[in-house]
Amino acid sequence: MLVLFAFIPVSIDCIDAYTEFLIYYNKSFNKSNEQIFCTNFAKFLKSKSQCINCTINVNFDKYPELFLGHTDSKFLSSNNNYHRLLSVDPLPKLQSIPESVDLREMGLVTKAKRQLYCGSCWAFATIALLENSILHDHEKITQSEFNNTAINLDLSEQYLMSNVFSASNYCQGGNSILTLNYMLDNPKIWKTVETTQNFPYEYEKNNQSFIDLKIFEPKVSPDQYLIPYKVFNMPRKYDFKSSQKTPVINLLMKNGTYDIQKVQQYLARGLAVGSSIYIENGSQASTQFRDYSGDYVIDNFTCKGTSNHAIVLVGYGKFKNQDVWIAKNSWGEDWGNNGFMYIARGQNTLCVEYKAFSIIPKHYDKNAGIFNQVFATPFNLTRGKNGLDINQEQQTEIIQNDNKTWQVYVKTVSICLALAILIAICIVILIVLKYKSVLKNKPDTFNI
Repeated sequence: MLVLFAFIPVSIDCIDAYTEFLIYYNKSFNKSNEQIFCTNFAKFLKSKSQCINCTINVNFDKYPELFLGHTDSKFLSSNNNYHRLLSVDPLPKLQSIPESVDLREMGLVTKAKRQLYCGSCWAFATIALLENSILHDHEKITQSEFNNTAINLDLSEQYLMSNVFSASNYCQGGNSILTLNYMLDNPKIWKTVETTQNFPYEYEKNNQSFIDLKIFEPKVSPDQYLIPYKVFNMPRKYDFKSSQKTPVINLLMKNGTYDIQKVQQYLARGLAVGSSIYIENGSQASTQFRDYSGDYVIDNFTCKGTSNHAIVLVGYGKFKNQDVWIAKNSWGEDWGNNGFMYIARGQNTLCVEYKAFSIIPKHYDKNAGIFNQVFATPFNLTRGKNGLDINQEQQTEIIQNDNKTWQVYVKTVSICLALAILIAICIVILIVLKYKSVLKNKPDTFNI
């Protein structure tokens, strides 16, 4: 008899399979969870032959479908709107970058959190960027409420969700770019970020407050207020109400294509990168993603949409000899690799290479270069096992010439040619003037 992962036979019915599942994971019986398990188990058996990496994991009785919540299509109707809300990259280009980067190892990322049955991934992704910004700056931050390491820093997603109107729709989806701009444009509401201790994640309890447009006032004292990012000018003015400034940096190329090297440069600086993926409910990709165990690379899924789930990139390198991004999800620590995933790099798997943006910490020095400090971290990672592949941390990768380098080259050649032409014109003028002088000084001659 074929056995699935050593504890559930293929031929067993879902009721008996659920019993085995409870024993294996030391769980208690729950009727509604049993129904979810049976739904997932039927899909699992149907897709098993095509999805060799799909597994029966601890979350198999929790999610009948994916809970996503990122809605580019609703809040940003086109790529033109996307570009309007971001600043151009203000940081100088790095000449080289590490072969691999994992912000978890450096203490620049907090543990993965759980969005539960709410389409609030946009809020969790936004908070992940804000937490990364604080952790990067934490030695320079004077506010004791936030001067913490990755072990105990915990910003409140609930405070964010409850204080962002028009730029999100609470549990029905939202957008990190609009949210960060909304924070900047509404300083009377957004005096500071807040802690989960002050505002725990209780989305059902606080849903009516959001509907009633009730603003949550901060509980930290005014001397502890913190907005942890720099602000930049938008590239040009547009016909919409805003401050014409933004904290969000666009990491795409000018033509809107994905710039892998620029994303790697930001991660090498210790700065997390906002991203997103697209997963169609009921698809093979959704089955594998829901059941992802974290010990293999998510790949071979083409981009079939734009984006419907917000994530945050926190590293890059090789995992099991394959180029990957490391991404933070919002489905808790028992999903994937302690809440994180390894997803193929350079293939646009699940549309992960569709959007890229970041924020810059308030005290960041733009000439700081590659981040090489290590702070306290809550993660127990071992390279070659649950971490990236070994023997990469000392290697560097020289960044190849990009479009900017080519433009500089063309500009330099053009200037040189212009100078050469100018010099040639000057020489011609000098020759003409000298010739005229010779004619002027020559004696007059007459024919007799």
